[in-house]
Amino acid sequence: MSERVKFNDVRHLVRAAVIVVVVVVGFLIARSLTVPKSFGQYGHYRGDSVVEKMGLPVIVQGSESCRECHGEAIKRKGKPSLWLGYKAWKEGGHASNTCENCHSNCKEHSELRRAEKEKGIKLEKDVITSEKAREHCFMCHAALAARPKGSKLYDAEAHAGYCQAMELKKDAACSECHVPHAPDTLVEPPE
Repeated sequence: MSERVKFNDVRHLVRAAVIVVVVVVGFLIARSLTVPKSFGQYGHYRGDSVVEKMGLPVIVQGSESCRECHGEAIKRKGKPSLWLGYKAWKEGGHASNTCENCHSNCKEHSELRRAEKEKGIKLEKDVITSEKAREHCFMCHAALAARPKGSKLYDAEAHAGYCQAMELKKDAACSECHVPHAPDTLVEPPE
């Protein structure tokens, strides 16, 4: 005959079950107090964040905004400048980058230029330009082990030696040889 189970024999199991129930109930209470009501409305994020983000001011303009004024190649003193035009950029090696990747946020610049056109007066003295330091280009083009091999990567020291061999300064800006918007195009040497 089987013996009757006594409470003293299973009290450790009852204690463990009570602890598990208290933890689960505590978790559910804490979750209901901390998780926003709109969480999960459209997926695994807060539904209210969509409306909040729509209320934020637009900062990134995008390359199409730059195209309004910078669509065509610019000539300075009869010679082509480093900007070959929107089409050359789109077909060049940096087409996957937006203008703001290198030139940073140009929201204020483009708004001032649009206002200048409307009012017919000059509001901005300086035109926003890109950073010309080599380090700026090497942020993407430095030969690092983690970079994909499909990108054009350069060893900074070896390339500096090449620059010296071409009678340039060791820390010459990349734009002294390469057109930044179409990097496979070389800058015409001065006459």
